[in-house]
Amino acid sequence: SASPQISSVLPETQRATVFLDERFLESPMLAISLLDKENSLLLSEALNNIRIGMDGLINKDMNAVQEIKKGVENVNEHSKQIVDYLIKAAVDSKSMKNGILISNIHENIGDIIRISEIGDNFSKYITRMTKDNLEFSEEVLVQIESMWDTVSQMGKLTCEVITGQNVNATDTISILENEVDRNRNNLMEKHIERLNSGLCKSDNAAVFVNLISNIERAADHLTYIVARKAD
Repeated sequence: SASPQISSVLPETQRATVFLDERFLESPMLAISLLDKENSLLLSEALNNIRIGMDGLINKDMNAVQEIKKGVENVNEHSKQIVDYLIKAAVDSKSMKNGILISNIHENIGDIIRISEIGDNFSKYITRMTKDNLEFSEEVLVQIESMWDTVSQMGKLTCEVITGQNVNATDTISILENEVDRNRNNLMEKHIERLNSGLCKSDNAAVFVNLISNIERAADHLTYIVARKAD
């Protein structure tokens, strides 16, 4: 919950935001800075939904499905409160530069929600793998985890870019994105080899292809956020 020093937009019982304070709307640049901090928190929550999904998938843990559902609902509620504050900041902001920054924040929220929804897709994969008793080999799981770890690193750096803590991270994020693309291509090549040699079941194939495509999509959304911040 928010610290006692921070006055939030909503009463304590309905609060999802941490940094947003209506008293700072009179200073648009400060309000925008607070919005960036809040968006960084939102992104962390969205990425956490995928992390829960990855853990649930590896362990075939159906409890993760409910945890992801709750996490996605929290992200949706949190994002609505940020947008409410964003609209107020836009009304109070007269400069063109601030208008562009506010527009970028709004678009970033859209990307963050898409990332959160990728976590929701993991619920379907966990359910399918558990109910149909599907298995990935240990080697495949290690490669998928490695791909996700790279996206997770991108996420951490993107949070730092959003808040201005690490404006020089864009090159590193680009390198990591290329690594994600290479991982996906390698995984797909090996997957096709396994299919051709009869080592992979068609039921597994559908989950596998969607899974790695979703991890790659999460990386894409992170790069969109970073690109806006760099403009």
